Amino acid sequence: MAASPAFKIIMAAIYFWLFSITFGGIVAHG
Repeated sequence: MAASPAFKIIMAAIYFWLFSITFGGIVAHG
Protein backbone atom coordinates (compact mmCIF):
# COMPACT_ATOMS: atom_id res chain seq x y z
CA MET A 1 0.00 0.00 0.00
CA ALA A 2 2.19 2.83 -1.28
CA ALA A 3 0.71 6.28 -0.81
CA SER A 4 1.82 9.15 -2.98
CA PRO A 5 3.52 12.14 -1.30
CA ALA A 6 0.53 14.34 -2.16
CA PHE A 7 -1.84 11.89 -0.45
CA LYS A 8 0.33 11.90 2.68
CA ILE A 9 0.31 15.70 2.70
CA ILE A 10 -3.48 15.80 2.35
CA MET A 11 -3.97 13.29 5.16
CA ALA A 12 -1.58 15.22 7.41
CA ALA A 13 -3.46 18.45 6.67
CA ILE A 14 -6.80 16.80 7.50
CA TYR A 15 -5.51 15.41 10.80
CA PHE A 16 -4.02 18.81 11.72
CA TRP A 17 -7.32 20.51 10.80
CA LEU A 18 -9.37 18.14 12.98
CA PHE A 19 -6.88 18.52 15.84
CA SER A 20 -7.00 22.32 15.63
CA ILE A 21 -10.82 22.26 15.75
CA THR A 22 -10.87 19.89 18.73
CA PHE A 23 -8.17 21.82 20.62
CA GLY A 24 -9.84 25.15 19.80
CA GLY A 25 -13.17 23.85 21.11
CA ILE A 26 -11.60 22.76 24.40
CA VAL A 27 -9.93 26.13 24.87
CA ALA A 28 -13.09 28.05 23.94
CA HIS A 29 -15.14 26.12 26.49
CA GLY A 30 -12.52 26.33 29.23
